[in-house]
Amino acid sequence: MSLAYERRAITVVLASPNRDHYKEFLKLPGATKLYMSYWTEDEVMKCRERVHPDLSEMRVKELLLLWGGIPRYILEKVRVWCMLPSACTGIISNRTLPATQANDVTAQQSLDDALSTCNWEDLKHCVGEPDSAQPANHKLVHLEVEANDFSRKTMKLASRYVADQLAIRGGQEHKRVLKEMVQSCLGSPAFAAAAGQMFKAFAHRVLQEGGIFEVRQLLPGTSNSSQIHYVVSRVEQFGKLTEVKPEQQVYWLPDHPNFPAVDALMQPESLFQMSLSQKKEVNMNGLRAAGAQLTGPTKRLYFVVPAHVFEKYMPVHNVSGIEQWALKIVDV
Repeated sequence: MSLAYERRAITVVLASPNRDHYKEFLKLPGATKLYMSYWTEDEVMKCRERVHPDLSEMRVKELLLLWGGIPRYILEKVRVWCMLPSACTGIISNRTLPATQANDVTAQQSLDDALSTCNWEDLKHCVGEPDSAQPANHKLVHLEVEANDFSRKTMKLASRYVADQLAIRGGQEHKRVLKEMVQSCLGSPAFAAAAGQMFKAFAHRVLQEGGIFEVRQLLPGTSNSSQIHYVVSRVEQFGKLTEVKPEQQVYWLPDHPNFPAVDALMQPESLFQMSLSQKKEVNMNGLRAAGAQLTGPTKRLYFVVPAHVFEKYMPVHNVSGIEQWALKIVDV
């Protein structure tokens, strides 16, 4: 006969953000809710190396840029079942393709399906109240733990690809929603991260179209503005700063969303950093490295900001050797 023993233990319930899955558990004495963030690129690559060594590093990085750090879609769902030899046509084998890793097309297509069916109000609802959001919207908006405090979280768009696609597909509606999210983030930190990503995608599009922009040099005691004219002939991406060529009228965009210090460059003198609010400091090592690729005698760092921030933007204290300017994006 077996005996039952009482033991001190911690019960952990792992659940999706759907509150229906854990609301009864939270009613128990001592129960609390903590959040698990998405995987970092380093964690994804370690898992690829040890668990999925047949997946190429390049392919996984490509999927990271689409999906963000969700291992189900950047590791697990990259495989497909392969067919047995023709003599057994129609019978599915449990062997996977050893070298040619075709996509699980249905799973990979589900990201664009979510984008095409996304309702703007549902997306804002997912950012503000992720526990009650539709499952498809969680492909577009991810939960991020705040400063390793697992009881606090913010919601971010899954990737730059998602932010770009929302901007492209949204058209004029995107401007309206962006304005609403910018206004919402002023009073609620929960919206700040997603609003910042949406603004960055929108600002990139505006700058890439070229034109005349109002700018203001960030000097103590001055608020006078002037204008600058950009002509953009094409957009190029770079992985390393050494790939940035001296050619003018090219909008250079990092291929990685977390590139240090700058969000874009244009020869001969312009570095761009998109910002919804006042920056306290920047990555000076990254800024100097980016500035070294510019060919002009003067280096300018433009903080690309919405209109309501433009007039009161202040210089960042730790920047030296590079002029600081604010550049206004007028439709936000």
